[in-house]
Amino acid sequence: MNAQCYDPIMAYLLSADKDSWDIGGDLSSVGISGMLKLGAEDALSDKYISALGYYSDYYRKGALERSNASFLRNLKGEIYLSNDSPVDWEFLLRNNNSHCQINFLNHENQMLSFHDDRSVTDFDIRFKPNAFVLGTGATVRNGLPPAFYFSGVWEPGDYGAIGTLWQRSYFRPSLSAHWHNEQAEIRLFGVMEESKLYLETPSIVPFHSRLVFSRTKWIRDEVNKIDASLEPWGSGDQYHWVLTYDNDVTKVSLGARGLHIDLMAYGIKSPYPFSKITAFDVDIDGLFVSGDFDLYHNRFKVELERLHWNGMSRGHLEFWPFTSGFTELLGLRRYFLAETDGELWRLHLSMKRTLSEKWSGAFGINLVDVYPTARVKHWMPEFLLFGKTDEQTHVLNTHRFLAGMLHLSAKYLWHNWEIKYTISQAVPIKSWKRSGVAAETDPSESSDATTRPYGGGFHKIEMRLFF
Repeated sequence: MNAQCYDPIMAYLLSADKDSWDIGGDLSSVGISGMLKLGAEDALSDKYISALGYYSDYYRKGALERSNASFLRNLKGEIYLSNDSPVDWEFLLRNNNSHCQINFLNHENQMLSFHDDRSVTDFDIRFKPNAFVLGTGATVRNGLPPAFYFSGVWEPGDYGAIGTLWQRSYFRPSLSAHWHNEQAEIRLFGVMEESKLYLETPSIVPFHSRLVFSRTKWIRDEVNKIDASLEPWGSGDQYHWVLTYDNDVTKVSLGARGLHIDLMAYGIKSPYPFSKITAFDVDIDGLFVSGDFDLYHNRFKVELERLHWNGMSRGHLEFWPFTSGFTELLGLRRYFLAETDGELWRLHLSMKRTLSEKWSGAFGINLVDVYPTARVKHWMPEFLLFGKTDEQTHVLNTHRFLAGMLHLSAKYLWHNWEIKYTISQAVPIKSWKRSGVAAETDPSESSDATTRPYGGGFHKIEMRLFF
């Protein structure tokens, strides 16, 4: 199964598929290819090998990949084969190696970081007898069972299409927590089963409509583990609907999409729980309109979207996994309640152009206007789990921020070679502070004031040899 060639959050915000990152995303590109999980849609031959590397430089102060930096590094190689005799078939073999590190807190005595190292090998195979397309594949990762998927699509010409996909996946990243000179490593372990449905209406010239709906079930792994682990379970739904007017010159699309997650989680070390997240609920809904048209030998896209989100989480954390000695015996506990909601407006402009037989390029810009609210409250029980003590409340002091993201891509063809490079850069423009809310400062900022922070850079380079 395909590893994302960019980050899941950015992928959801900007794009409906994996092939539009060079122009900054495309929400109208919902299609059959997302159900079949195979190689490049713009392949020049029925056989190729490729190597891809990408680097997401989220945030750092100083050199690359320091202990307090947040980044994602990925290297991927793949082999693609296809033929049409005696039946149309495609095969893809891929190896993917990645390292991710994200620091959420970096105070002097409080730190929370997420890290994930993975080496994954997967294969996909697809058969196309007549109007049917059947696909299957598996992902193999060290220390985890193989994860399989099965898909089927019926695509009878101009009469629309219907497709289904079922897949199982696993993840096992780590959380590292540092609290007042105590260190704890927590393993996140998740098992997910996703069922996806694709519907495309018959083409009523010049209109057609497409819908993708998926439901994900998070399954709790009941096996006791020696390491401290956090095991979520629950469900999630996702939908993406597009209605398109296309007269071969201009394409206009209207659509809606959303994501809804309802999870719980237990923290377990051996047979004993050390935390309980009793609720983790997220709802995201959006409406968008986009248009594509040709002008002066360029292909332009204009896209406008409004997203609204709200979320909450509550639970408690025992102190014993983080502390030692007498504190452990007390069984101290801290409760928390977190809430967020907000609105996001996004304007997307992009352009594609073929410069010559060998060169082509793409450019895109996203302007994002966000109105967020967030609050976290945490406290300890005063006596025998009754009452409250040491209650603290943290409120996001930014009520609006404006940012941009630039995308620039160049592709070069030379004989049987294709080389493509894409760079994207997030640019903060302006933020507005909430009146009456004191800004919280990070003690680590003042100790390294001479080093300027950098972040929001995304780089992707791909080389492909056709034969």
